[in-house]
Amino acid sequence: MTSKDLVVQAGEILEAIFSSFVIEDQSLLKDIPVVSTVAAYVGFYSAYKAKSFEKKFYAFLNGFTEDQLKSFKKFIKNKSTEDVGFEVINLLDKLDKVNQVQMMARALNLYISCLEQEMNEVEESEVKSNFEHNIHIIKQLDDYLLSAMHSVYTDPVLDDQNSMVMGSIIGQALLTLGLVEQKNEPAFAGAEFYQPFSFSASSYGRTFYKDIIQGTP
Repeated sequence: MTSKDLVVQAGEILEAIFSSFVIEDQSLLKDIPVVSTVAAYVGFYSAYKAKSFEKKFYAFLNGFTEDQLKSFKKFIKNKSTEDVGFEVINLLDKLDKVNQVQMMARALNLYISCLEQEMNEVEESEVKSNFEHNIHIIKQLDDYLLSAMHSVYTDPVLDDQNSMVMGSIIGQALLTLGLVEQKNEPAFAGAEFYQPFSFSASSYGRTFYKDIIQGTP
């Protein structure tokens, strides 16, 4: 999309999310001395936050096609799912990296696409749970863990029968998120050194890497 298209879409999305949100008049705050003292700092910080949010919001919108944006607008105007719009704003404010924002857009697209299909309540609950799990992972996935994910899932010979050695801390972090599986290495009697931790690709991790990190169709 062009920059102009992004501005238009951003306005429409924010309007849809905040259509029922009322901001109280805070004009009297300017009469409080302590507020006047920090006004310059607040102005600078607000401008910084606004610019940062704008950058992330445009990165988020760039993760949608025109058809996907239409589905997203319809989705956040639905009374049963309107809270997702506020969750998006909250997440955009908290996420630090643009790549996390892009992953969030892919996770949301996948969620909406699944809900558009015919399914029963149990299936809907599973889809929602999977979406929430994906968002939880995205919030934890800093550059350090993301680099490890690339190492695991871009190795052409690494499959369910092979494993890679990595530090216990980063391996356990990915294991806790369900993104890898731990390999059971044989223990040798009388060995002076423990075998290093080794991990292999998991089915969930492979799907997450393909659909959320890479965004492969």
